[in-house]
Amino acid sequence: MRAKACITLLFVVSAVLDEIRISSVARNFSKWTTRYYSGFEAHGTLHGDANIAADGRLNGSLVLDGDGDYVEIKDQPQLKLGSQDFSMRAFVKLDNLTGYQTIFSKWGAVAYYSYWLYSGPNGDIYFNYSANGGNVYTLSATGVLNMGAWQRVDVKRTGDTLSLLIDRAKQTSQSP
Repeated sequence: MRAKACITLLFVVSAVLDEIRISSVARNFSKWTTRYYSGFEAHGTLHGDANIAADGRLNGSLVLDGDGDYVEIKDQPQLKLGSQDFSMRAFVKLDNLTGYQTIFSKWGAVAYYSYWLYSGPNGDIYFNYSANGGNVYTLSATGVLNMGAWQRVDVKRTGDTLSLLIDRAKQTSQSP
């Protein structure tokens, strides 16, 4: 039986970061703690001049202006996805469609257990994934992100299929 990780990371850079959740336990902005479905907690550190806004897709949001603002969660075993089934979700609200902006990533010098979701120019979106450090798979969709509106971005691995969805509509998939 294949293990399954359910990670919901609600991030965006140069726009608004909604709340950070893993599984069904909400991120608490006052404590900056992320609770995993297993009960494990990881503390995040804010960098730059991020600020909290009352509006958001779920319960408030964190505004990141794209100039050195980010949330860092130290490497944890629970974030190493490998070849198991997983799902990741981000609610994003972009304030521009220029350049490349990281939504979330876990990428190091060695690509083992690595993933990176980012937006590109003209509303493009990309997801890079490596379960073993040798093979890197890229999913991409062009012109699917809009400026100024909340959008749901899902990345899922189910069995041998890796999929990218925008607002619950599948954009692309492949077998890693």
